[in-house]
Amino acid sequence: MPDPPPRSPSSPSPNTAPSPTPNTVEPTALAEALLVLARRVHTLDAQEAARERLSATQAALLALLVEHGPTRVGALAEALRCGSPTVSGAADALVRKGLARRVADPDDARASLLVPTMKGRRAGTRAREVPPGLERALAALPEGPRRALAEALGAARRAVEDELRPAPDATGRLVRRRGRAPAARS
Repeated sequence: MPDPPPRSPSSPSPNTAPSPTPNTVEPTALAEALLVLARRVHTLDAQEAARERLSATQAALLALLVEHGPTRVGALAEALRCGSPTVSGAADALVRKGLARRVADPDDARASLLVPTMKGRRAGTRAREVPPGLERALAALPEGPRRALAEALGAARRAVEDELRPAPDATGRLVRRRGRAPAARS
């Protein structure tokens, strides 16, 4: 098979998309950058949780319990957007470690609530704190970019929360949005 003809240095590779104009930020590239950043922040959270001898899920459960008080495991799973088995296992581990206990739900005798112990409350309070490594990284940014990042992240958070907010289906019932196509742009 003959070699392909040589390309000039300025011709694009046939396997790459054309480069966006310098002032264009492609949503896919931005989403990928945010995912990488989210994974790095999750790593910082997991490192802090490990210092407490907790999994990231256990630390997140304690943080939610500190914020919201006694809560059913199903509601914790929904808040964390995790499966009930994952949250149940983490809750069981917290009970074994003496960081939480189960109490009867006064509204439903068949159900129980997860409640942090005093030791669990202290660990949950620490889990709600910003990881020191993240705070140092953000403090190293100059004020202008830090302010712009705060505004952009606020807008992105609102947009993502809108995507997660239940929407009415054809019958009018509220359901979670899944796999919606992006809105058409004019």
